Amino acid sequence: MELELTEEEAAILGEALECFIVHPTTDDDARDCAIDLAHHLLALAAGHFDDWDTGDAQQSFFEQGVVARSKIKEKEAFTSNAAERRHLHLISNDPIDW
Repeated sequence: MELELTEEEAAILGEALECFIVHPTTDDDARDCAIDLAHHLLALAAGHFDDWDTGDAQQSFFEQGVVARSKIKEKEAFTSNAAERRHLHLISNDPIDW
């Protein structure tokens, strides 16, 4: 669903949501929904979703996670190999073995 609002209409809708959120008869579920909607409207008004393609962003985010995990695994492998080499070097240089 698409809805076009003027700046004034968006401001009135935001104020109405604020009143609804703080009203004592508003239940917790409705309050949470209204808060989410108010935050979404603020983000829309600020232009945060302009020209976003969620498919590309989602794929990019996934690929960055895969790359980051592989770098961590490489670093862990390098660190454990290096630690093992240092340990072997220390053992071979033990004065007891001289």
